[in-house]
Amino acid sequence: MNYEPTPIRVSDADRERAAGLLQEHWMAGRLDSQELDERSAEVYAARTDFELGRAMRELPMVMPGPGPDSSAATTALILGIIGLVLFAISVGFLSTLTLPVSATAWGIGRSARRKGLPGPAKAGMVLGMIGTALSLVALGGCALYVV
Repeated sequence: MNYEPTPIRVSDADRERAAGLLQEHWMAGRLDSQELDERSAEVYAARTDFELGRAMRELPMVMPGPGPDSSAATTALILGIIGLVLFAISVGFLSTLTLPVSATAWGIGRSARRKGLPGPAKAGMVLGMIGTALSLVALGGCALYVV
């Protein structure tokens, strides 16, 4: 009797998950840059689960935790809206207040997108970018006026 497991073909999504895990291990210091590059190449060339397993050799199994928390994405969206509304209402005069709010929305939205929350996180990030740019332009204009 043959008890050897049969290899299973992997999908592009499986490869992307494995590449993401390699990135996490690299950020945790378990891999150096060269190992990350070599193993990433193995992951993207893998056709079976055995080949993916070889790319993950000597690394601890990462147990999936709870799904991504959408509160960061919602926070980014709300802050982005608040920053733009304050800027529009004050016609740029509150840019010293809207700049940190918009920059925070940008940062939180970017972080949430990296954690896999594309919808509201992307909107918050974009609104934060726009609010930050507008606030910087307004502050630059004030600085030119003072000088």
